Amino acid sequence: MRLLVKLAAVPVIVAALVAALLLVGAYTFLPPLIEGAIARNLQNNLGLSETPQVELSSDPAYEMLLGKFDSGEVTLEEPEFAGVRPERVRMDLDSFELDLEQSLQERTFAPQGELSGDIRVVLSGGELERIASTGVSEFPVREIGLSEGSLSVGSSTQVLGVDVPIAVRGPVDVKGGEIVYEPEQASAFGTELPRDITDQILSGTEFGYPVEDLPFDGEITSIETNEGTLALEGSVGDLPIGQR
Repeated sequence: MRLLVKLAAVPVIVAALVAALLLVGAYTFLPPLIEGAIARNLQNNLGLSETPQVELSSDPAYEMLLGKFDSGEVTLEEPEFAGVRPERVRMDLDSFELDLEQSLQERTFAPQGELSGDIRVVLSGGELERIASTGVSEFPVREIGLSEGSLSVGSSTQVLGVDVPIAVRGPVDVKGGEIVYEPEQASAFGTELPRDITDQILSGTEFGYPVEDLPFDGEITSIETNEGTLALEGSVGDLPIGQR
């Protein structure tokens, strides 16, 4: 009798083990499959030369088996957007759901609704020099320095027919969809110039660079300057993920 009971329990134990293995397998293989589908879609739809890195998460974790994800991170290294070549672009995705059955059957990404989130675009000082040099031809940009909260531009101006090296400094902001630089201080040979001379030098030196022709719906809302880099931050919507 005891042997019969033990033998009868074997199928139940085997079934439980199989279910556990399937569950572990789903947790192990499902996220990489979906992350890979998103990465390939973004690469194709944005015309990227490199495949972006994608990481998804669910909390609680089992919700990923239902196609529910509470967040995601997309990282693009040295892409090109709207004529600007950032060092790095990071998108933090909002929560989303997908048609899991369709996604697995068609080996693509089938979201329910649009994907949106926040974006952070990091630009190097060298890229800013390139952008600034196309903004104001009468104020040649020789070098750019970035520090926390401000940006300095090394240039030159004519004084009695002689080129005098000068530097201007001020904050960078976003206004009306443009990256705007409005210098407030000027110095020559390392010495800050008087206000009236500074006003003359700075007259007409405001830089404006439109952020347009993005390959997705998006808006840049703020700028952060740090040592050696400048970061544009904003939002993105209706990301080109899935079949187009």
